[in-house]
Amino acid sequence: MKTILRLLIVIIGSSLFVMSCNTGLTTNKINIPDEIKSIEVKQLVDEKKSFVITDQDTLNEFQNVFDRTNKMNGIVSMIEPIHSLIITYTNDTSEEVLLWINDDPNEKSSLMNNSDTHTLYTVPKEMTGILIELVLLELE
Repeated sequence: MKTILRLLIVIIGSSLFVMSCNTGLTTNKINIPDEIKSIEVKQLVDEKKSFVITDQDTLNEFQNVFDRTNKMNGIVSMIEPIHSLIITYTNDTSEEVLLWINDDPNEKSSLMNNSDTHTLYTVPKEMTGILIELVLLELE
């Protein structure tokens, strides 16, 4: 009886540990709740240019960037964003994501959901080059 009880405790404990690990993984990424239908990229300063992306390959590249973000812990102080992304989903809902792209492709960039301005997500430096191609070069 004691052996069965110990085995049950180990199984339950292991299950709770795995569940908590999986929960932590999903909350560290910026939440993209549905398949992306289009992204309107806006430059918020100077000439205030914009363009819309509907090409599936390009949308997949953005999704890859979003999937690689990491949530920053603590309070951050940011300058005004230079770009925003209006993401429209296949269910026709949309949301705005603020974007700070580092000019140096060897440095991190940042994202923030406009509906949650207390949470910042970093974009790994290997993804910054992709953002430069997808956003900055297109706005030139």
